[in-house]
Amino acid sequence: MSKYIKNSCVNYGIFFQKSLAYQRISSTATKPKTLRPLKPILQVSLGATSRIISMFSLLDKPHPLGIRIGINKKGCNGLNYTMKYITDNDEGRKIVSKDEVIAIAEGITIFIDPLAVFAIVGAVMDWKENDLTSEFTFINPNAKGFCGCGESFNV
Repeated sequence: MSKYIKNSCVNYGIFFQKSLAYQRISSTATKPKTLRPLKPILQVSLGATSRIISMFSLLDKPHPLGIRIGINKKGCNGLNYTMKYITDNDEGRKIVSKDEVIAIAEGITIFIDPLAVFAIVGAVMDWKENDLTSEFTFINPNAKGFCGCGESFNV
């Protein structure tokens, strides 16, 4: 019985040595993985930037700290974008302390709610004007569907 155990241990030892040698050869023979560049969380078009700058110029002093973009569970398709001014005080700074920050102009900042990042990554914010409406639009590659009026989306 001990002879059987001894032979199986030797065989296992040879297998173990071969596997270690294979790992050394295969790890040196493979190319290192290249990482893809990360998508920006949100791209802001020139039209949207100029509109936000003009909105801030119309506000009374002191200007808000910035604009916060988030999402709500609302609308006929699930999610809806929200945009709010963040006041420049302790309460406003506390609200945006963990947000992603995008500086679009001097003194104008866009904050992205951490809960909205998964749905916004790679989106483009734009300003559209036509005969009927003037609004910020979001071109979102993550959106799988939209409602008929275009107010809500799902991911």
